[in-house]
Amino acid sequence: MDPQSPSVDEDVFDYYVSPTDALQRDRVLAEREARESVAALFWTWERLRIVYNASLFVVVLLLGFRWLIAGDAVFYVTCVMGAFGANVCYCTGFPLVIYAQRLGINGRGMVLVLFGMGLLLSVGITGGVCLAYAQKGF
Repeated sequence: MDPQSPSVDEDVFDYYVSPTDALQRDRVLAEREARESVAALFWTWERLRIVYNASLFVVVLLLGFRWLIAGDAVFYVTCVMGAFGANVCYCTGFPLVIYAQRLGINGRGMVLVLFGMGLLLSVGITGGVCLAYAQKGF
């Protein structure tokens, strides 16, 4: 076998690449890299969801303990609807980060800032609902 020719196991692209093929390969690699970064970002948000839900759970336990122990059905329904609404709101964080990246704003700090702002807003709303329930009993 000629030492200059590619072996059967080698990729022909590594031996000779025409300009058109090089552009196509670069585009395919860029698309693959973009998909991998979006997937990594998605899993980052999903790991943060555990912290988010745990934080809201602690707020409900601390402020709504009396109604949880009493077995107040209206409070349970309010908690379930609130948990559903909070997770729907949480789902807006991932697209916001993707949109910001398209605008050229990058960085892990942005993910943490958006997460922190959303968490504070959700904790405030959850605490407010629990306190309103304490005042009026819904």
